[in-house]
Amino acid sequence: MTESRGEAESLARELPAGVPLLAVMDGTEEHVFAWREARGPREDMDMKEMTDILRWLRGVEELASLAYREAAERFASDAELSAFLGQLAEDERLHYHLIGSARELFSDSGKFPRNDIAVDRATRERTEELLQGIREEAQHPAASKARVFDCIARMEFSEWNDVFLYAMRTCQQYSKTFHGIAAEIQAHRDRVASYIEALPEDVRPSGHLARLQDVWRRRFLVVDDSPVLRGLLCDVLTRDNEVLAACDGQEALALLQRSYFDVVISDIEMPVMDGYELFRRGREMDASLPERFIFCSGVAEEEVEAFCRDSGTRYVLKPINLSQLWQTVQEMLTKTKETS
Repeated sequence: MTESRGEAESLARELPAGVPLLAVMDGTEEHVFAWREARGPREDMDMKEMTDILRWLRGVEELASLAYREAAERFASDAELSAFLGQLAEDERLHYHLIGSARELFSDSGKFPRNDIAVDRATRERTEELLQGIREEAQHPAASKARVFDCIARMEFSEWNDVFLYAMRTCQQYSKTFHGIAAEIQAHRDRVASYIEALPEDVRPSGHLARLQDVWRRRFLVVDDSPVLRGLLCDVLTRDNEVLAACDGQEALALLQRSYFDVVISDIEMPVMDGYELFRRGREMDASLPERFIFCSGVAEEEVEAFCRDSGTRYVLKPINLSQLWQTVQEMLTKTKETS
C-alpha cells in the first residue's frame, strides 16, 4: 500500500470488482519506516502485529473514502444524500491520515503497545467485500437508496468497527494524541447514527445501530478554587459525560498534559496559577485549545471580553447562569462536531 494518497486512490480504482485490497497489500506493500530494536521477542511481536493492524486499517480507510465518494457522485441528484456521503468520504480520508500519524508516532518513539488480538484473513476479506459492495451498488444502473444504506450500515457496524475501537483504545493508553482522534471518530459515528435514525422507515436499515459503540465519552475539565462551585459545575456537566476537576491552574495543567478534554471551563482568579496562565501554557501544548476553552470569572467584564476576543475563547460571568453555561458548552460541542 503506497503512502501517497493519490497513488493509493489510483490503485484502488484499478481493482476489479471482487478483488480484495488485502491481496494487493500482501503483494506490494513494504514497511515504510524502520523498526527500532525491540527489547525481546514479546515486544518485537507486538511491534509487528500492531504495525500490521494499523497498516490494514489505513488501507481500509482509504478504500472507504473512495467508496463513499463514488456513492456521493452516483446520487448527485439528491443533494442531501450526496452531501452526507461526501462528508463520510472526507471523514474516512481524515481517518486515513490520522492512522498514518499513529504509526509515525510509535515508530519515532520505538515503543509499540501490547497487542492482544489477531485480525485474521477472513475478517479482513469480509470488511473489504463490504466496501467493494458499496462501490458495486454505486455503479449499478438500478442502484437503490435502500441497498446503499444497508451496505453503509453493514460496513460501519462490521468487524472493522470492533478492530478500530480496539486500536484506538489501545493507543489512548500511550498518548493523549489519540484521545483527540477518538473524539473525532465519535463525531463520525454520531453523524452516521443520526442520519440513519432520521431515514424513512422504508429505506432505514434495521438491526445495526445497537452495535454502534462509543469510541469516546466526552470529557470535561472544571477548574475553580471554590470547592462548592467546582462540585456544582461537575454535577451540572456530568450528564453522560466524564468530568474531572482541579482546584487551580497548576493542577489543571498537569491534567491537560496527560489527557484530552472536549471542553475546559476555568476560573480566572485562582492561587498558584491563574486561569490566564493556564490557558497560555495549555495553548503551547495544544493549539486547538482556544476552540474548547471557556472562562468563568467575576473580574471586570471588559478585561475578560478583551482577552477572549484576542485569544479566540469564550466566557461566562459570575454569578454563573447555569443554563447559559450549558448552552455555551453545547454550542461549542456542536461547532467542534461540525468541523471534525
